[in-house]
Amino acid sequence: MAADPNQTLASTQEPSRRSDVPPFMVMDVMAAAARIEAAGGHVIHMEVGQPATGAPKTAIAAAHAALEAGRIDYTSALGIPSLRERIARHYRDAYGCDVSPERIVVTTGSSGGFNSNSSPRRKPAGHQSHRASGPMGESEIA
Repeated sequence: MAADPNQTLASTQEPSRRSDVPPFMVMDVMAAAARIEAAGGHVIHMEVGQPATGAPKTAIAAAHAALEAGRIDYTSALGIPSLRERIARHYRDAYGCDVSPERIVVTTGSSGGFNSNSSPRRKPAGHQSHRASGPMGESEIA
């Protein structure tokens, strides 16, 4: 049976609930902190999870070695495979939770992870987004 040419793909799918996600409030917190600092106030920044110290010396050494060896290419879109394997091993060792490295995606932050996970092309009908670990920084999304 031929598909109805007047019916679009969009009309056959339920609308995305991504618009129901509250705004990224951390930006409002950062703006408020900047106003307090500009007025001479003291602020201890903990709103975006940035470390208060520099990178560990071992990470700096590894970055230097990679640059000197010419390893400055793009990484896999889902994260460096060896890192994903190490994260899976950490979950097994620390929490007794068996997570396949194929189920682990490394992003630059929770926003990138949420956007990737919310993509319509990755969401079959009835699929929900679930957070396996780590803070989202905002309300929990399920």
